[in-house]
Amino acid sequence: MTDLPPTFHARRHKILVVCKTTPLGQVQPVSFTWRGKDYSISSWGRRWQAGDGEHYLVMTDAGRMFELVHRTSDGEWFLLTAAPRHATV
Repeated sequence: MTDLPPTFHARRHKILVVCKTTPLGQVQPVSFTWRGKDYSISSWGRRWQAGDGEHYLVMTDAGRMFELVHRTSDGEWFLLTAAPRHATV
């Protein structure tokens, strides 16, 4: 056992997303379905491009924050969740 704090890695969950297109032509998610539950998005935070797709920080009507990833190569959407992974030496 080590005294080092755990590190985190992201787990990907495939989700269904409903989007709209802004007047500037950008895709904007408005709701998503994860594990059979629908989540309405009430606000949008940062948005950035990474090697695995376009990332969106969003907040739901219930006040929960999520990170969504749009893989533009095939149109698939994913939800990222952080899970602890204990550091090993």
